[in-house]
Amino acid sequence: MLTNQLKKNIKSLHQLKFRQKYNKFIAEGPKICEEYLVNGKYEIEQIFCNQNWYEENTMLVTPFPGKTIICKDKDLNNISSLKHANKILIVCNMPSSQLKDSVDLGESWALYLDDIRDPGNMGTIIRIADWFGVRHLISSTECVDYYNPKVVQASMGSHNRVELLVSDFDPLLEVFENTYGLVLDGEDIRINEKISNGLLIIGNEARGISPGIAEKLKYKVRIEGKGGAESLNAAVACGIACHQLLI
Repeated sequence: MLTNQLKKNIKSLHQLKFRQKYNKFIAEGPKICEEYLVNGKYEIEQIFCNQNWYEENTMLVTPFPGKTIICKDKDLNNISSLKHANKILIVCNMPSSQLKDSVDLGESWALYLDDIRDPGNMGTIIRIADWFGVRHLISSTECVDYYNPKVVQASMGSHNRVELLVSDFDPLLEVFENTYGLVLDGEDIRINEKISNGLLIIGNEARGISPGIAEKLKYKVRIEGKGGAESLNAAVACGIACHQLLI
């Protein structure tokens, strides 16, 4: 039963301080939630869905006995972080985001995000990493958190296939020999030789890569353009750079 206290607990996860306190987050919508239920990366704490979704997807919740609560649409709307609630919302436990718990870091390409603040950009970059087969994404502590509801929505389930880590930049210099930072005055990214592993750094939406990180980069690269725009959106730039360096 979806009690008032349970509603309060779920709604509290819309806020960072309570996600950190309880080490839990929410995901919403059939496509996204079905990926979480099938993939198995995240421990499922609770499943809230309407009767129609439950009847059509009973097999998906069978592996989670005692964790499914069938709700009225108005109750789903009450706990949703969206303007218009979906048929299903799940509560998941957050895994470790520490470098020491990562596997195979440094053996292939990874992304480092320096102070990315926009949830839409963060979610899109997670999705881009998934598309290009980037297994590890590391963010600075100043970034928007990975489990912000808007980030989860924007990633469209890609959380399940990318390991999400948080770290300062310096420890990564011991892991990655080749570090590539996107800047406005760097070398044309198209002339860089393809390599099998490296770290691509994407800077803040307004200020770019911080000076403290920029001075430690092995390579500074830029995306060549022909128009008059001052800069590219961070997620768009990340996608172009991944295509140039990884494909």
